[in-house]
Amino acid sequence: MKRAAGRCLTVRSIGVIACFVLLVSVACTQVEEPGETLAPEQGSSPPNVLIILTDDQFQGTLEAMPRTRFWFEEHGTRLTNAIVSSPLCCPSRASILTGRYVHNHGVLRNNLGYTLDLQSTIQKYLQAAGYRTGIAGKLLQGVDPASDPPFWDTWATSLWGYYNATFNIDGKAGTIVEPYSVDFIRRRAQRFLRLAEKPDDRPWLLFLAPVAPHKPYQPADRYVGSDAPELRITPPFTEEDRSDKPGFVRRSRYPLAAGEGQRKKMIRTLMSVDDLVDQVFKTLGRLDERRDTLAFFLSDNGHLLGQHGLFAKRLPYRAAIEIPFLIRWPGHVPQNQTNDRLVSTIDILPSVLEAANIEPQEKFPLDGASLLSDSQREYVLIEQYGNEIKDLPDWSSIRNDSFQYTEYRRGDRVVLREYYDMKDDPWQLDNLLGDSDPGNDPDTEQLHAELEAARSCEGSSCP
Repeated sequence: MKRAAGRCLTVRSIGVIACFVLLVSVACTQVEEPGETLAPEQGSSPPNVLIILTDDQFQGTLEAMPRTRFWFEEHGTRLTNAIVSSPLCCPSRASILTGRYVHNHGVLRNNLGYTLDLQSTIQKYLQAAGYRTGIAGKLLQGVDPASDPPFWDTWATSLWGYYNATFNIDGKAGTIVEPYSVDFIRRRAQRFLRLAEKPDDRPWLLFLAPVAPHKPYQPADRYVGSDAPELRITPPFTEEDRSDKPGFVRRSRYPLAAGEGQRKKMIRTLMSVDDLVDQVFKTLGRLDERRDTLAFFLSDNGHLLGQHGLFAKRLPYRAAIEIPFLIRWPGHVPQNQTNDRLVSTIDILPSVLEAANIEPQEKFPLDGASLLSDSQREYVLIEQYGNEIKDLPDWSSIRNDSFQYTEYRRGDRVVLREYYDMKDDPWQLDNLLGDSDPGNDPDTEQLHAELEAARSCEGSSCP
């Protein structure tokens, strides 16, 4: 077996398995009273819904966000085994909004956000159910910034920019925002909450999507030069023998030092997001909200910063497809817990609909599963299309705790396969289908059949 040219300085933390409805069969440190259920009761008041979605935030960055961890970890649960539907912004965001895999919602690459059927989105579901809806930040690439986004009662949308960013604010397109954009989003959130928490007992959906930590990685002035946690050097950073990997990986030589520098810049932008989270929850506390709030914190995808010699996100390696994912719902989600159940970004909408007692539309079957149920999946599907823009093949992959199997395609033709044993090789150093040893090869015929089924699945037929 290949080894990296340096030892791993940390060991992957395996959180205590949370004993709520995400994984009811496992005992843990916090035990619900006998007979108590965490799923919403029929006829109960629907919760408010808060979604905070960052851009390109990779695993290992929450250490620089102590207030986010306080509000979401000490008062909720960290999902340690969360995988995106696609390691690319627009397809991933479309999955978050619709609860559907990429091949079903059809937003196959960036700048195709305008093709998404918005009738299938969380904002449509909740507004139709009487929710007040608000968004601040990035929605979908490819949507005309001058157009008013449907199914939002109030909005301040923008794609890019940290300082002097251009927003569409409640129909006033082209508005230049002078404050740091993450701070502006925070102020919009606080304004929304003050208005939404009037005594009309109407639930609300608030979707906050700062550009951080996406390039150009510009921190707020107050955080320029701030200390960032040291990078933990894991084996993918020091992998020298990549002969078993695709040619585009072997040819890449992104240095560790460059990745360290980029990482510090990205983390400094997240310090303002940490402020945002803190102030939003403090505002909720001051308003003495009349109903509970189901809240999520996650990223649309991760990012490779030198692992396997790569600076990229479009690829099926851990740093690109694994994300921070936190959930809190007082009285329903345990506090100060971690949970290693295999989850996907397509699980958010099913969770919200269950919490709000809303039936999904038959026209748009949900591929995801509610995080408030006890369902378990065999594996998740990850898809990446439109890679020709980077002269890379498209690919699809199935992943669970035991293995990850990927097929790269040019058109309909499979041109390359990768298989990693995630038990013995969690850092994806040894592609068993590229090591010239047929004795350790898995059954690719069976894997291909399973992947093909996943690539064409819809609703309950999805893994």
